[in-house]
Parts: sequence; structure tokens; C-alpha cells
Amino acid sequence: MLDGLSDACLAAGRDGKLCYANDAARELFKLKGRVTGRRLPLVLADRKALDLFEEAAQAGSPRVRSLTLTLSGDGSRTYLLSVVPVIMAGGEMLLRVALRRWDAAPEAPGTDGVDPRIEAMQKLGDPLTIIQGYLENLLDGVIRDPVVMRQCLAAMQRQAAQIQRLLGAFSR
Repeated sequence: MLDGLSDACLAAGRDGKLCYANDAARELFKLKGRVTGRRLPLVLADRKALDLFEEAAQAGSPRVRSLTLTLSGDGSRTYLLSVVPVIMAGGEMLLRVALRRWDAAPEAPGTDGVDPRIEAMQKLGDPLTIIQGYLENLLDGVIRDPVVMRQCLAAMQRQAAQIQRLLGAFSR
């Protein structure tokens, strides 16, 4: 499922050991050969990004942040980094790490110095990544228990309502 995404996506356990990298991630991080078992800090060697991973792993909830990262051969660029915990069959938690290039030049920051576009992306990113994580698990057949399926659908409904509230606030 992650192979179809244009964003660079990695999947790792709580311990930071990689179990998957899509084609975009392999290209971005110059990964060759086997990915399984590699340590995330060796691939994504940025303290702020690793801190975000650890926050999501400890809290068991998504984290989204705009970071300027320097990657080999890519120079210093700004990425929207999202880390989403995904509960697998059997209760094991993996964390999906996605990086989306943030190429646009920032507009004038708000009064608090934060770019309003980045703030909006962060606020919308959390519920969207939660919905995407549940959808991927449901479509991949990872979740088969009807009770858990219903819980996933209810969570997606709550997150969609959150997106509607945020869009309503942005349109005022």
C-alpha cells in the first residue's frame, strides 16, 4: 500500500528498526539492498526528526511537524514530517514515517512568527494521517475483527469531523 504513495514512507518498530521503505524513501535516503533491520537513526540522522519519532512511539498518537532537513545529495530542504502509529494484527505497533517536500516559499508569518500555511498543514495533518493509517490497515486486511473495524470507522468519522471543524475555522 505504501508503494503507491509519492511521499517517502518508512515503517519502523518502536525500537527504531526499519521493516519497510517505499520506492520514494529508497530514492530520498539512497537506500540500496535490504532495508529490514536497519536502524532509523542511521537512515534519518536528524535529532529533531528522531525526537518526533520517539514522541509518537511513546504517546501512541500521530505527530506532524515541519522540519528543515539536510539529506545526502538533496541539500537542505524543508519537509513536512508525519509519524503515525499503526497497530498491526496481534497488537504490535509500527510507526509510519512520511516525508513530504515543502517547496513553497513561506508567506509572511503570522503575529507569532509561525507560517500560517505550516500551522494549517500541521493541524490538518494529524487527522488526515490517522484516517490514512486506519484505511491502509482496513484495505490491507490487517484488521479483520468486526468490533475493531467498527472502532476504526468510528475513529475515522471523528477525525473527519475534526477536519470539517478546522476547515470551517480557516474559511472565516
